[in-house]
Parts: sequence; structure tokens; C-alpha cells
Amino acid sequence: MNADGSFSITDRSYHGNISLLVGMIDFPRNSEGLDKGRMVLLALRDGVRKNDVTKQSLIDTVNLEIKKQLSVKLETFHLLTSISLREPFPVKSVAINGARVRILGGEYPKKYTGRNEIRERYSHTIHKSPGDYSNVIVSVKAKSYKAAGSQAFNAIDTLRSQWCFYSNFSALWFYDGVFGPINRIC
Repeated sequence: MNADGSFSITDRSYHGNISLLVGMIDFPRNSEGLDKGRMVLLALRDGVRKNDVTKQSLIDTVNLEIKKQLSVKLETFHLLTSISLREPFPVKSVAINGARVRILGGEYPKKYTGRNEIRERYSHTIHKSPGDYSNVIVSVKAKSYKAAGSQAFNAIDTLRSQWCFYSNFSALWFYDGVFGPINRIC
């Protein structure tokens, strides 16, 4: 806690710690797609400011933040990325987990030319994709760009895992049908 009341975490393991705390909270179903990391950070900051970091104070702050985030209108976001996949593609377009994944055979449509300018400006840190990668556009509806990014990458991960599963059909998989945090604080 800083003198001005702001809250900061300087440890390099910030994302790991926040992810760990998010995984320990049993969030309600209606919070899917919301920025849970932000909720936890705000709850911690609020608790530190009030000198009240308890299970109940965290739950109360997280619930208030869920209400705030749910009140935001859904917007459409498009994530442009590339994946290690070459032609022929298994599909050109697929809907998965509330996202639409389009695999392009070449460059992005002209409406995304601004992306090239940004890539050129930061060419010292952004490297070109290898030749066996294909451009992908993932379109999602979300309440924030962070939630959109998470939803888009989850859709890509799910799609790729399904392709791997069907490519390795001799493997045997077990699942008990229950998802939930391993450890809980509330």
C-alpha cells in the first residue's frame, strides 16, 4: 500500500499469484467471461485500504465487482493472431465456446491494415511468424478487451486440443464431469 492509498505489487510473480487466488475462489456461473483477476486485485486493494482482508470482505468486494462488470454492455472484439497450421486446413471457420474462429489462407482483410503499421513500428520486438503458421481471426462478444482476449485464446486452445485429441484417437481419456477450484478460500 502506497502513501497515496494506491496498491501495487512489485513481485515478478504477480500474474501467478493473482491466478492462484482466482483459482481458489468459487465464482458464480454468471461471472464467466468477466475479468476475475481484476476482481481479486480490487478486493485485495479494498481490503488493505480498510485494514480488513478477510474471507467475507473479499467475497463482498468480488460480488460488487461482478455486478459492475455484468452491467457493462457486450461488444464485439476481433483477435488477430497466427497458429502453427498449414494448408489444407481442417476447417476454414468454426464456432466454438461462443467464439468464431476464421483461419485465413493468406493475409488479413484490408480493414486490418493498421495492424501492419503497428508491427512495423515495433519490428524490433515483434517477429514475423514462421512460414508454416496461418493467420487467424477470432471474433467474440465480451464486456472488456481482457475478457475478449481470454475468451478468444480459450477458443483457440479448445479447438487445437480437440484436433490433437482426434489426431491421437488411440489415447484413452477420463473425466469425472466436474470443474471447480482445487483449493477454496470462499
